Amino acid sequence: MSTGTWEWDEADPDVGIFTSSLVHTCEGNEEAESAVETDVRFWNAPGNKTVKQQTTWTCPVDGATTTAVEEWPAWMFEEPRP
Repeated sequence: MSTGTWEWDEADPDVGIFTSSLVHTCEGNEEAESAVETDVRFWNAPGNKTVKQQTTWTCPVDGATTTAVEEWPAWMFEEPRP
């Protein structure tokens, strides 16, 4: 079982809720290696006005995982019209 904590970089409103850096502060991660994004899933939220995104990150040192769910406006996923 992992004994570290997760440290998120400050949010960047131009990119989304999280930035690309997430670090698991386990005992073996002395170099503060960033976690690796290992799974991303999307689904329509009830009412189809938003899309939910679930992202899973894995620590490159001890294999611990964490997951976050973000919710985006559905128009961001529509095809542009000519």
